[in-house]
Amino acid sequence: LGSCYKAKGDYENAMLHFIQAEKIARDNKLNHLIIDILSYKGSTFRSMKDYSSALRHFHSISEEFADSLSAFDRFRATNNIANVYYDQNLYDKAFEYFQKAKIYALETGDSIHIALIDQNLGNVFLQQGQLDKAEAHVNKAIPYFRKVNDKATLEMLFRTMGSIQCRKGNYDNAEKNFIRSVQLSRQLKNFRLLSVNYHNMALNFYLWRSQEP
Repeated sequence: LGSCYKAKGDYENAMLHFIQAEKIARDNKLNHLIIDILSYKGSTFRSMKDYSSALRHFHSISEEFADSLSAFDRFRATNNIANVYYDQNLYDKAFEYFQKAKIYALETGDSIHIALIDQNLGNVFLQQGQLDKAEAHVNKAIPYFRKVNDKATLEMLFRTMGSIQCRKGNYDNAEKNFIRSVQLSRQLKNFRLLSVNYHNMALNFYLWRSQEP
């Protein structure tokens, strides 16, 4: 129920259900459920932009269950910590934790987890203006998400690649990537992203034409 309320944006009721679930899990010493619930609570606090509470919950997973965490649990907690720092524009800290998360992703042996880190590192490098590194990481991630037909993540990756190419002055390639993002956002029926992509295309077109003699 907590996850359902979170998906609806009703964070207050989501948190009430997570708190109840955590009490039951702790009373019955169900550590694997406690780890999941702490992760859900941290993600909810992140959605609420209560970043200090989000970090406290994500860090508590590693601190409380240090000896029993799976590689996936460590990957998830560390990746979540990195995302909280990214949300606050603390890109050096985000990079530090994404690098740690990549170690755990490699331990899981799951190619999607590894690709997710490449996606996240691409975003960090884009924000830092390291465009070649950003492009390399996004290019690594795209084939894996194509393989599983993850349209939402592909939309984000093509949008990111469009921004990279635009900033590099490769306006033709930027337009091609933004068009892919437009197509995917239409398929997802996400009109907010559709608007963002059209805005990106318009800006790219303006910059492209402004370079003409």
